[in-house]
Amino acid sequence: MRITKKPDVRKQELIDLAKEMFLKNGYEKVSVREIVNASESMGSPGLFYYYFKSKKAIYEAVIDQMVDQEIEERRTIYEDNKAEPLQALMKLLHVIHNDSFEYQKFRLEKENRTLLEQVSKKLIVAEEDILNELITDMLKEEIISSNPLINLKSVKYITAFLIYGSNGILVGLNPDDDREEANQHIRLLIQELLGIKIE
Repeated sequence: MRITKKPDVRKQELIDLAKEMFLKNGYEKVSVREIVNASESMGSPGLFYYYFKSKKAIYEAVIDQMVDQEIEERRTIYEDNKAEPLQALMKLLHVIHNDSFEYQKFRLEKENRTLLEQVSKKLIVAEEDILNELITDMLKEEIISSNPLINLKSVKYITAFLIYGSNGILVGLNPDDDREEANQHIRLLIQELLGIKIE
């Protein structure tokens, strides 16, 4: 007997199931029929297609939801620490670095590599937007002093360096390298780049 649920609840259940299955088995090895069969409230594939046009559509919904959850966390950090922009910057970079490290570990599993790479790509674009906004605020408030290299025209380059440069250092670490020491060096590099003192 099919369980009756509200449409938004049923749709979310499908996304949650698909996410779990895509992460475990990979996109190619999961069928719409398997997602439907795993659902308690889905009677037939026809109902699935009421919510999603295709397997690709639910896959994209999974990616969007994963990204949205991560971005909400970053946006909250930014909003909660607006009065302390340096603190906001370091907290955001900490979250970005930790998540990047976690994604690198998960990507080693062949089945979920494609999904996590797509999440990571979308996430980085959104992270760039938040950091661009933060760095712009810091320049306007003169927390960061403008100079020929560091100014409002160079915000996107500063942001790219902060994200990709620091992530590159952390991702390139060997298992026996000291991660905390690497983070300290990253902080020093950021201080030098931006001409600020990070406590």
